[in-house]
Amino acid sequence: MTHFVTTRPRCGPCPSCHCLRLTGIDEGLPYRADPVPLTVQAELRARLTGRGSFALLAGRLVHRDRDRIRGDVRGRPPVFASHRCGVLPAADDVEPRHVRAVTEYLSRLHAATHADEDPVLWHIVTSLGGRVIGLTDTQTPPY
Repeated sequence: MTHFVTTRPRCGPCPSCHCLRLTGIDEGLPYRADPVPLTVQAELRARLTGRGSFALLAGRLVHRDRDRIRGDVRGRPPVFASHRCGVLPAADDVEPRHVRAVTEYLSRLHAATHADEDPVLWHIVTSLGGRVIGLTDTQTPPY
């Protein structure tokens, strides 16, 4: 049996368009995804335009195929589309039920990705429920 590499996503800006994106490897295949939870209709539009979709499960992004989409009858997880520069979701494309959970996940992921910048400061701020924003962060408000 062959086991494919799967990594936790990393959070960072796209080198081309500077939008925030998630990068990693799922079952041996690299991915780049926009960290915006999509509605069912928005996921369908993304897939019809050739973009893949990914579900956030147990802190990892997994590629959504036919069988995983069928599993949504048990409850739909946060779903992201693969990143394409210049393609931004409309307000109606964002799944409001998952916005808070995804925001908290991204905050933890960003802190873990940049934990080596100043570990003492990260520990103090995150233990108080806050978040450190570096001078080189390209994220737009709200932080």
